Amino acid sequence: MVTVVVRGRIPGREGLGEIQLDVAPGLTARDLIASAVATQLSDEGQDWTDYARLYLTDQEITAMAAEGVVRVLPRNRPPRPSVDLAVERALKSFERRRFVMFVGTTQVSGLDDNLALRDGDRVVFVRLTALAGG
Repeated sequence: MVTVVVRGRIPGREGLGEIQLDVAPGLTARDLIASAVATQLSDEGQDWTDYARLYLTDQEITAMAAEGVVRVLPRNRPPRPSVDLAVERALKSFERRRFVMFVGTTQVSGLDDNLALRDGDRVVFVRLTALAGG
């Protein structure tokens, strides 16, 4: 087992809180995302909507775009999702390039990529945001 530090970032906002995960060194990106999301949702002291913003779905983006603006923060606070639903949303968001993952300075390209993690590695999930007018 190795301990890695996982952090979420949304452009234009301060970084989300860091979490530490004890994981197998050769797990896949899919497994790391699932583990991170489960840990993020289980932290009762953390406002889980901070993490939900990182993994917006296509339907949420389309609905907000119909209002004329895609907000990083939803207007209505949705109920806390189940871990399974939250993991499914995060995996779909990664596949659709709504966020990217870096292990150190290396971008992870696919869910089935095996990650050569070492103790103390830093993993960052970065939410991608469309630029206005372009």
